[in-house]
Amino acid sequence: MHRPMVASTLVVLALGACAGGTDAGTDKTVDTDTDTTPAYPESIVFKAVDANGPVACGQDIAGLGSTDAVAKLRDLRFYVSELVLSGPSGEQAIVPDQDGVWQYTDTVLIDLEDGTGSCSETGNPEMNDRVTGFIPDGEWDTLTFTLGVPFDLNHLDLVASKSPLDIPSMFWAWQAGHKFVRIDVANDLAAPNNGWNFHLGAAGCASASSLTPPEADCARPGRARISIPFDPFDNDVVLLDLEALFRNVDIRTNLEGSPSGCMTDPSDTNECGPLFAALGMSFGTGACVDDCANQIAFHKE
Repeated sequence: MHRPMVASTLVVLALGACAGGTDAGTDKTVDTDTDTTPAYPESIVFKAVDANGPVACGQDIAGLGSTDAVAKLRDLRFYVSELVLSGPSGEQAIVPDQDGVWQYTDTVLIDLEDGTGSCSETGNPEMNDRVTGFIPDGEWDTLTFTLGVPFDLNHLDLVASKSPLDIPSMFWAWQAGHKFVRIDVANDLAAPNNGWNFHLGAAGCASASSLTPPEADCARPGRARISIPFDPFDNDVVLLDLEALFRNVDIRTNLEGSPSGCMTDPSDTNECGPLFAALGMSFGTGACVDDCANQIAFHKE
């Protein structure tokens, strides 16, 4: 779908964070005199759903996992990066607005929890459900993005990093880098056996110590490259389907002696294997299988 043509110079209000997040929008001028293709301010919106509809803190998630457990959300955040649109008009990288809060270079933190109810322990009130940036006019039918943080940003000093790469709860150590995905849920068992977490990241990172960044990417990079049908000019929304992601994992059980759930530990095959497969990745290699073409966790609304 095309946008209508406009004048060669656009003055717009850059879209900021949403749903209670910090409004970091600023007036932006885009001069297209050197490029006759107009560019439009657009948001790529992400939502989390289960089998029954949208997921929110404090609400029951019915039928989650292979044993159909009744769960509650505790945390839901993930990084997306290297976003590209493709279609009959070719291929176009999306450059996110540099808002100083949610978006830095080509990496964006999606935060779908609001710190209330079941999310009060680890969550926070601020939310961000979108990537904002300028998209050229054209025919686009596919969105591709990386679920994770690029290597050159993944192992930097947390204290010196720019937002949103400076969040302690989304970081392990310099050696391991960031948690690309943090999905914490509470199952329907009695405490203290009711926590089950999925923290996706890189593994097999070689450096002198946990406080030393690796010089080369980790042996198991842990980044899924997701492609879905998508038209940015047709109000399309990207859905993270928790029912599909957790479908083949038992969130009522955990490997004895290990942290609750999947923390990307190479020995945690039973918990991590089905989650990696749902993202189109091999747990053995931490990389995409067939370009992650068989992933089922993300799709268009």
